[in-house]
Amino acid sequence: MIHRHARHAIAALATSTILVGLSQTAIGQQGAADLSGPWRFQSGTFDGDCRMSGGISLKPAAAAGSYACSMIVETHCRNGDDGLYEYWRVKESCTAKLTGQRVQITGKIERVEEASMFGEKLSGGDLSTYVPDSFELTIRPGAEEMNGHMVDRLRRVSARVWREAELVS
Repeated sequence: MIHRHARHAIAALATSTILVGLSQTAIGQQGAADLSGPWRFQSGTFDGDCRMSGGISLKPAAAAGSYACSMIVETHCRNGDDGLYEYWRVKESCTAKLTGQRVQITGKIERVEEASMFGEKLSGGDLSTYVPDSFELTIRPGAEEMNGHMVDRLRRVSARVWREAELVS
């Protein structure tokens, strides 16, 4: 009888040890969140009726708490009832640094994929007006969402970043 209870206790202890290990793996080293994977983002409104949205893909880098990343950023500006008057679609490379619950993402423009103003495509020198996008964020409990700001040399706009749902078949 004692042996059966001892086996149950050992099995329970082993199970809880495995669960703690899995939990720590999901959180990452030293209690830090693992930010790897696809994310979506949306900015608040700026410059009248402009918003930014898009996706970020984060991959761990060599240094602890560091990530290499890429972003697709779309900027939509509307002019009242006249519809879309400015549109940008930009591919950026980026780096992300996790410090405690804070995340700093710094973008670098790789290419402007599309840009238009009042329906006319922009080209050449017009494309140089776009500035790289960066984020200053705080991780929310559960590490499925981050809130903070999109920042660049022109503005500081509220932003929400959330983990993109990965469909399982």
